[in-house]
Amino acid sequence: MGTSYGLQTLLDLGMTDGRLRPGELVDTLWRLRLPDGGWSARSQGTEARPEVTALVLGALARAGVSPDRLAREVDRCTAAFTRERDRAGLESTHVVTTVLRGLLRAAPGGAALPPLREVLVDGAISDRGREHLRCWGYRLDPPYGPPSPLHTAQAVVALERAGRVLGESAGCGPPGRTVCAGCCPAPAPRTTPARIWRTCVRRCAGPARTTPRTTRC
Repeated sequence: MGTSYGLQTLLDLGMTDGRLRPGELVDTLWRLRLPDGGWSARSQGTEARPEVTALVLGALARAGVSPDRLAREVDRCTAAFTRERDRAGLESTHVVTTVLRGLLRAAPGGAALPPLREVLVDGAISDRGREHLRCWGYRLDPPYGPPSPLHTAQAVVALERAGRVLGESAGCGPPGRTVCAGCCPAPAPRTTPARIWRTCVRRCAGPARTTPRTTRC
């Protein structure tokens, strides 16, 4: 995971001084692939994890690795990420948002993306402390846990990027952007759901830039 984050950071910074090259990190990530395919964090042992695999695949895609080279690992990742094979993962907000973001970059036309987005939308909860706007806890199925700014932020970014790639859905696009109070302060009297959404996206995705850049998943 650390190497994939390092590759993303290197691409963000646009480092060209030769001391660290994106191609070298791409090669390292391929060498870290498990014998049976996929990737896992060091603490997770030798069984591939969908969220780690998707994170790595997203970084590789962003670095310019061809879709054909990624296709087999994408297929392994999506085949393993089902309710029958990974129920706990599909109930985890962190895991679903990480897989969704990675696959949006590595396989933007993949058949698994719309169902994953629906799982995420369906897992939203109502925050009674913020006018019953939707937010997320750490789980997408009961028990959801309390509203969580961290998991709401993860969901906001994943849904925003899914909207750009897949188009808006009834559950998370205009005029349905009553999502994501959890990562924002309690709304002022005149605050609208759309304004809350924009505020959350701005806080979660970082400040806007005036120069072109490649958006990081």
